[in-house]
Amino acid sequence: MFEDFLETDGQREKFRSIANRLLNSCFIVKNKQGTNKESRSDYFFIMQHKKEFNDFFEMLNYEVLYDEIQCVIGLKNLQGTGRIQLNKIESILLLILRVLFLQKKNDLNQQSDDIVVTMQEINDKYATLDVKNKPNLDKITEINFVRLFKRFNLIDNLDRDVNQSDARIVIYPSILMAVPVENVNSYYEKMESRLAQYKGDVVNGTESDDEEVPDETSIG
Repeated sequence: MFEDFLETDGQREKFRSIANRLLNSCFIVKNKQGTNKESRSDYFFIMQHKKEFNDFFEMLNYEVLYDEIQCVIGLKNLQGTGRIQLNKIESILLLILRVLFLQKKNDLNQQSDDIVVTMQEINDKYATLDVKNKPNLDKITEINFVRLFKRFNLIDNLDRDVNQSDARIVIYPSILMAVPVENVNSYYEKMESRLAQYKGDVVNGTESDDEEVPDETSIG
């Protein structure tokens, strides 16, 4: 029973803390960079108590998503509300990160489980889109998108100064959880097609540039 599970203060506090972290970040990634073991501990705690977390979030109209292959846990709002509003540049960058993740994943030379890209690779991919009025990423945009996506456990920066061209960015498999796909190749083609829609698009900072990210690019 759910009540029995929360009968001790320690269990109740741990459940509350982990549920709040999942609600705030949308994703829990087992294998995160750094020495902080909190994410790994959270992942195992949720996996050990799936029913309790499922029941709890169901009351809040959320579904808990589990990808045991990629070792990621995520939340999906069943009412379609609570999605993060991204502007067009952020939407493009989210898609670029997904495409780069899959490119690296398919790379036969990729020896590590960690998917690492450089800021230069992100900038190069963005530049190919030839977005009018913003053909290149400025330093503020680089800092802001790293901070935003890091908050949701989608990426992490391995170097302090993310404005350096060789600054390394780890892309977590949570980047793929928003959209269920049958295979990696079809997903890659879908993301490339989505990016192509932005090619040459006008970005002028007006309100019309803000959009609710559609299903294939949503957070939460």
